[in-house]
Amino acid sequence: MININLIAERRARKMREMTTLRFSTIGVLVVMVFAILLNIGKLLECQALRTEQKTAQKQLDELGAKRRELKKVTDEIEAKRPVVNLLEQVRVSEAAWMTILADTSKITPSDVMLSSFNTTPSPDGIMLHINGKAVDEGTVGNYMLAFRQQTRWAKTPTLGTVTAQDDALFGKRVSFDLTIPIKDLIGGEL
Repeated sequence: MININLIAERRARKMREMTTLRFSTIGVLVVMVFAILLNIGKLLECQALRTEQKTAQKQLDELGAKRRELKKVTDEIEAKRPVVNLLEQVRVSEAAWMTILADTSKITPSDVMLSSFNTTPSPDGIMLHINGKAVDEGTVGNYMLAFRQQTRWAKTPTLGTVTAQDDALFGKRVSFDLTIPIKDLIGGEL
């Protein structure tokens, strides 16, 4: 015969084993679900990171293209800088040239006739060259003094060749050549 107490003991032990097995199975399932959720989270995080890396790489490529484009534009600007500087100098010196022309017109006496008026650049600055004819040498000398005394832009003029000629229409005439250094003027030839 079976001891009734043993049956109850066996049942209690089986119940404990079953309870332990249930809790162990539930614990293993909870750990597996947690591990699966962690793996899914890491997978989503890696996928988001890859997407961000692709976006960042695309933005870096676009930035590189913009930098190359900016370099091209900067190089074009630098290539055109000498022309811009010259145009700026010409624009700045335009008023000075108008003053030079007006002053020359003002101080040229009626008995002096100009045949050429041009400028040349030199290491010392801009040189104004005037060729013409006058009644006599004294008139040429007074004309030279007028440039020095009546203008602010002329340095001391230099007299080149002076030639006396007899003109059938006007009588005796003196051909002259003046070179006048111009103070502080930047620009090209007039």
